Amino acid sequence: RAAPPRPRAAPPRPKAAPPQPRAAPSRPTALPNPCTCCKRDAALHVPPNTSGTCGEQERPCFVERRPYSHWFDRGPFMDSCWCWKAGTCTVRVANCLTPDRGRDGKGRAMFVIGDSHATMLVTALREAIGNSYSLAFTTRANSECFRPDTTYRLYCAAVQKAINKHLRSGDVLVITFATWRFSPYKLDKFRTGSLQNVRDYVSVLKYWHSLVSVQNATMILLGDQTPLKKAGVSCVPTFTRNRCARTVGWSDFYGRHFRKQINALEQAWPNAHFFDPRSLFCTEQVCGAMVPGTQTLAIGDQDHLTVEGSYYLWPFLCSFLHEKGLLR
Repeated sequence: RAAPPRPRAAPPRPKAAPPQPRAAPSRPTALPNPCTCCKRDAALHVPPNTSGTCGEQERPCFVERRPYSHWFDRGPFMDSCWCWKAGTCTVRVANCLTPDRGRDGKGRAMFVIGDSHATMLVTALREAIGNSYSLAFTTRANSECFRPDTTYRLYCAAVQKAINKHLRSGDVLVITFATWRFSPYKLDKFRTGSLQNVRDYVSVLKYWHSLVSVQNATMILLGDQTPLKKAGVSCVPTFTRNRCARTVGWSDFYGRHFRKQINALEQAWPNAHFFDPRSLFCTEQVCGAMVPGTQTLAIGDQDHLTVEGSYYLWPFLCSFLHEKGLLR
């Protein structure tokens, strides 16, 4: 009898393909820094996000301009939301503090209130925020809205009412008053502040902070540059410029109690931030009338920035806001 057929051997299993290395997860494309600017004209202080020379679509960090005499009659000081004439200010507030939130009404807004030192910073703020916010401001000459018992009661009440009405989540409230109001040092016969004003201002800021916190918004407190000995426009020529200047030591001493109080509030309130621009208008020795390292007038009188001086600030202010997570 024949032997039964042997079972066929199983076909060899195909060799497994060697494991392929996993593709690295793609990294999200970094968004461009909104504060990048190009170096058109040189200044002593260089913004942190400066690129090379300027192309057609890039914003310059700073634009050199030779001094001029009519420095005040330009920029936001010509805007109707800056009020210097008594009796006309209160009626403008509601319109000036109504922001343009875009077609869908969902855009974010930045509200700016204060005195003339807030007005001089509007140019810097507009450049710094770009399209991140719609900027709405109302400012008044010699405004005393930094204290509860104010001479301009109706005006300050109108400002409070408008901010209460329009402030939303994601918005920013910017408040600025001249530092001289909070220093007992007598700059001249018209400008002498007091430490009582500091206490009053802190009280008013607590009110604003409570409102900002309820609305899930942010509060920015802006400082100002060191006041000069004389009007900056009179110190333009190179050989006379230092007759306007203050020493860096004087600048550090002036208003230090005020800054100490504001810094304490910043430490206590996570949604409040203080920007102090003083050093940007100083060399290692002095704080003078010109943008440091240039022939451009930064301070026209004793304590108000020119448009060029304000524009010079924008990339520094922009980087500050970006670090705080406030820019898109």
